[in-house]
Amino acid sequence: NVSPISLEEAPKLKPFLDLALNLGKLGGQIIETNINKITIHFKGLVSTLNTKPLIATLLAGFFSEKMESVNLINAEVIAKEKNIDVVASYQEKGTNYESEIFIEVENKNQNFIYAGSIFANKPRIISIKNMRLEAEITKSMLYISNDDKPGFIGSLGTLLGKKNVNIATFHLGRTGSGDAISLLELDQPIETELIRLLYDLPNVKKVKKLVF
Repeated sequence: NVSPISLEEAPKLKPFLDLALNLGKLGGQIIETNINKITIHFKGLVSTLNTKPLIATLLAGFFSEKMESVNLINAEVIAKEKNIDVVASYQEKGTNYESEIFIEVENKNQNFIYAGSIFANKPRIISIKNMRLEAEITKSMLYISNDDKPGFIGSLGTLLGKKNVNIATFHLGRTGSGDAISLLELDQPIETELIRLLYDLPNVKKVKKLVF
């Protein structure tokens, strides 16, 4: 059962509920394989709040990509039915942000880790795959994972320009050891044909349209 939210808790939890939902949707759209475990680390101020609704909201967002019937009430039950371990940890200190929700999704082959926080009362993505970035979560975004080699950003911009697609925002994360990710907000709709053309660019490993 989802822990009820008191009138006192509601204003404190509201921005984190939005963040949890969007972080769940992010992971659910990027990860395409079956998963074994979801670990949610609450760091900073958020670790002192009532996190039960946040966990349920995050799981509902995660499963919503593939299931229409998921909601806050049944999200944790669905995780159990799918044999997915859901673990929460809490850390009041040691974060670079006032509050951070850090998520680790595990499957047989690899872990996918990412994190979010609140800036100006809005949810933001602050890291993906240990690559630091700061991206406001918008309604429609494009996620690209690629080898970090010269020329990629130029070829990406050229392709989008040829297709008359304007970049509203662009956020880049890189490890410094060969991997990079990009999060883009585009002014035009993200069509299936554009996804196909992006996969044809050199060094591109994964492209996903994200809807929030």
